[in-house]
Amino acid sequence: MAAVSKPDVGDDALLSKLLSLLPPTSSLADTARSTSSSPAHSHPRLSVVLNPHAGARQAEASWRTAAALLHARGLSVDEEAVSRTERAGDGERIGRELRQRWSGDGERAQGREVLVVLGGDGTVHEVLNGLLLVGSGGIGGGGEDDDTLWEGAGRVEVILVPAGTANALYHHLFPPESPSYPPDAPAAPFHSLLSFLRSISSPPSPSSTSSSPVPTLLPLPLALNALPSPCPRRTLTTVVSSAALHAALLHDAEELRATHPGVERFKIAARQNVDRWWEGEVRLSGRLRRYDPATRAWVPAAGSPRASSGAVDGATDGDGARTVIGGPFAYLVAALVSRFEPSFVVAPFRSPSHPLAPHPERDGGRPSIDVVAIRPLRHAPTAALARGSEEDRRRAREGFVERVWSVTGGMYDGGSHVDEVYGEGEAAEEEGAEGRAVCEVWRAERVEWVPVAKDDDLKSRLVCLDGVLHDLGASGGSLRVRAVGGGLSSVRVWT
Repeated sequence: MAAVSKPDVGDDALLSKLLSLLPPTSSLADTARSTSSSPAHSHPRLSVVLNPHAGARQAEASWRTAAALLHARGLSVDEEAVSRTERAGDGERIGRELRQRWSGDGERAQGREVLVVLGGDGTVHEVLNGLLLVGSGGIGGGGEDDDTLWEGAGRVEVILVPAGTANALYHHLFPPESPSYPPDAPAAPFHSLLSFLRSISSPPSPSSTSSSPVPTLLPLPLALNALPSPCPRRTLTTVVSSAALHAALLHDAEELRATHPGVERFKIAARQNVDRWWEGEVRLSGRLRRYDPATRAWVPAAGSPRASSGAVDGATDGDGARTVIGGPFAYLVAALVSRFEPSFVVAPFRSPSHPLAPHPERDGGRPSIDVVAIRPLRHAPTAALARGSEEDRRRAREGFVERVWSVTGGMYDGGSHVDEVYGEGEAAEEEGAEGRAVCEVWRAERVEWVPVAKDDDLKSRLVCLDGVLHDLGASGGSLRVRAVGGGLSSVRVWT
């Protein structure tokens, strides 16, 4: 293999710091022997995908540091194993090429494949779609049953090096509030890489007092999204599928990218859309539960307020009743991760360290999605005002803005919004007793968003899939989302 060049002189201090966080290893031979106890029992092969245009354009600098660190530990990367994206869609193409290379005959069709991704959530989204989504329909269309995940996915180990704007997946796995992952530490962008290198280093001695996190391979959360005709499409997500405020603000935030390249543009766009409501319904099924703030636990969803239980489209569900959640909605996301920014915790129960997180043994190895929603008509004063004139409805929307800001404030407060409840006299009469959640949370395997789409209102039809916007059209189409993957058959990421 071609040797990795020494990093710039300015990187020497950072490289020394990163090396000090690793246990000793004496040689590449030691590294190879140490992999015999690793998940795949074989020496890893490394491939790199880098997006030099992501975020603040730090991917190249991060790769120089990462390459030097790998070199210092006896691992080199051929230049031909490094792929760079230049335009939208390149990540998918590279992912497909990697799958074809790794699926070939001989030794390459077996053993571990370690994929280093330097970019943001959009880069990860593209690469994994190209790598994983196969079938007669492919990513461009076909029936849902035609789409499958690549059978070799379980051999792939991902190392994330964040270089995007929000880096939601990375901060979900390495939460900055954790003492193990301080955001201002030199190692902050390299936790995943350090975990991988610890896994192939000499094991610590019994007397070791190292406080470094134990290297762990976690299955990546995935969902298969089906978009409607006239341009049917299947796409995988690793972060979020959303509508309502989240999709609308991302639409407006894109127009602010040139003047506000950081996360501040999302807050500006949120202020432009926070007084809107979205008509439609959400259909949930598959091991369905809802979060109860009173008990701080998951409970059967049949008792969830304003939910009409029963089969959807005449289908049956062996795991219990399906539920239809009526609108309007001020906020609606189907989340696979806990946060969308480093400190913006939308779905706290997705966090791997949370006691209510998805658990392979507790969930029977079945994947899930957490749906987080705000429905204004659950608030009695708002509902009463909304039944009046058009002017009254306008005042209802404007008056409910304070509630939405309260919930988003809780999202920036470590996810405390999930325990915010309406007080006495505030919950709508049909919602039952006081204490109903202001922000509702459900966990399901399948989610369908059916909007009331309008020809003259693009935002009524928009959905966002990992930051990519799609128009569902005005002909009554819906977005169907199904949790997939999980267990040893999934791509896994080093944490």
